[in-house]
Amino acid sequence: MFPSRSTPLSILGAFAAALLLSAVAAAQVTLGPRVGPGVAEARLVERNAKRLELDEKTLAAVQALATEAGAREEKLNKQMRDERLMLRDLLNEELPEEAALMKQVKVVSDLGVEIQKQQMETTLRVRKLLTAEQRKELMELRKNVRQPRRRRQP
Repeated sequence: MFPSRSTPLSILGAFAAALLLSAVAAAQVTLGPRVGPGVAEARLVERNAKRLELDEKTLAAVQALATEAGAREEKLNKQMRDERLMLRDLLNEELPEEAALMKQVKVVSDLGVEIQKQQMETTLRVRKLLTAEQRKELMELRKNVRQPRRRRQP
């Protein structure tokens, strides 16, 4: 029995359909915006409000702080993306003007520092809302939070 000419086409069609469906499914997954350590700490406190024995007032303050800090971080991160794109555009020139390039590097660098300062400020503000016992318990909770994987050094 000879194989049909349509068999390879049907296999190719099935593969293309599966690829398309997986791409659509992947596009529907929304991870949400990345948050820095300050907002992450606030979210950790929120998730563990009962274990930390937070009262309603403190929990509301932590939630408000996380919302406010998240909005500020989102704005700064968007600004960072825009500034990095400008830097990339400069680097795409055959021979970029050195002064303009160095100025843009400084803008990106300064913005990175500003983002980190804001994240640390949020962390401190969250901790100041807690009692000494709650901060101690938070430190225990932080030990159990999964750390991001770091690349191995060669």
